[in-house]
Amino acid sequence: MVNKTNQEFLEYLSRNASISAVFAQVLVNRGLKDVKSIKDFLFPSIENLHDPFLMPDTGKAVERIKTAMAKNETVLVCGDYDADGITSTALLVSTLRTLGLKTYYHIPNRMTEGYGFSKEGIKKAQTIGAGLIITVDCGISSEEEVSMSMSLGIDVIITDHHEPPARLPDALAIVNPRRADSEYPFKHLSGVGVAYKLAQALMQLTVNSEQLTEELLDLVAIGTIADSVPLTGENRTLAAYGLKALNNNSDKPWIYSFKKTSGMDKKNFCSRTLSFTIIPRINAAGRLGNADEVVELFLTQDKDKAEEIALFLDEQNRKRQRIEEDVFKSALDMIDVHNLENAIVLHSPSWHQGVIGIVASRLVEMFYRPTFMFSVKDGIAKGSARSIPPFHIYKGISECSELLLAYGGHSQAAGLKILVENIPAFKEQINSLIQNT
Repeated sequence: MVNKTNQEFLEYLSRNASISAVFAQVLVNRGLKDVKSIKDFLFPSIENLHDPFLMPDTGKAVERIKTAMAKNETVLVCGDYDADGITSTALLVSTLRTLGLKTYYHIPNRMTEGYGFSKEGIKKAQTIGAGLIITVDCGISSEEEVSMSMSLGIDVIITDHHEPPARLPDALAIVNPRRADSEYPFKHLSGVGVAYKLAQALMQLTVNSEQLTEELLDLVAIGTIADSVPLTGENRTLAAYGLKALNNNSDKPWIYSFKKTSGMDKKNFCSRTLSFTIIPRINAAGRLGNADEVVELFLTQDKDKAEEIALFLDEQNRKRQRIEEDVFKSALDMIDVHNLENAIVLHSPSWHQGVIGIVASRLVEMFYRPTFMFSVKDGIAKGSARSIPPFHIYKGISECSELLLAYGGHSQAAGLKILVENIPAFKEQINSLIQNT
């Protein structure tokens, strides 16, 4: 809290930002401590977005894509199966096709490939004859896959927003605001936010660049809100303008179809309604199987096809809700509420891998403990982790890396893989780390 000795400062903010002193206090508590940041927060403007070329390697990425255009190369966009990854994929595929590039995409199957840039994606790139792979919302920890791709003569551009490891993959370009050498002013973009910044840079090659990039903002709003990044700075601007685009462009097939199937056809979207209507339907496909249908929904101009896919996603979401409830009840049965540890660490061979992340979020909300849930198959436990604000979960699991087969994520959410026999040791170590945080 700002104490009473700062009343003069609050009155200064009140006068110059045209707000009450009480509201000024609230905003100061949120870290907004000057007139400009307060005005940017209350009245976000697209004009205040940062130059995309301030992002590390954006220039390199644009030059390589220009070469692909000149040589008429085929490009593969490799995304991820959640709403952030799916919207990132649709956004970049749309951008590259607008520029005239022959562009395909690959979304990994959660059950058979797991998270992010996979060897199956590289195989697809070989099959279609791609000379360039661009990752979105993934790739920052994919050292092996990047090396494999580059050794096959397929260049890789990584765009990602997850925490970079100490050693970066040997990609042609790595566009990530969280890089240690990054001077980009805003570090908290979602995956689709980073993809949008690359699209912004690329669209400068076109005549109608401003109009074309603004047409992508509806996708940016969905991915940004879905990924639960802080709605401050550029995220706030992108979400605000994206919501306006969603509510003003109902003639787009995918927006029309989503509104119709979610009962929002006569209502406007806000961040809350997105979180309970469109976003769960997008995530349902990736949670239960293949998310390609969602990318097709975002890309198609056929209203009948869009409505058919939207109805399918509605059915998938209902199925996801039933499975999630079963896993949630099973997890609750394992928890001794009278003897809670610092972390909740649970595993089961009967849990569907696609819903453990959302169940972990529910348990965090219920018990206010960092939560790790693992689905076990053939001795391998694939997990989803969710945290509480005081505990940076990516840094925490990094401290346990010797016990893990793979991991990645950011401050409040992560994915990890571990031998089931190592779960007790992991549980002991993560509890100790949280105790000493």
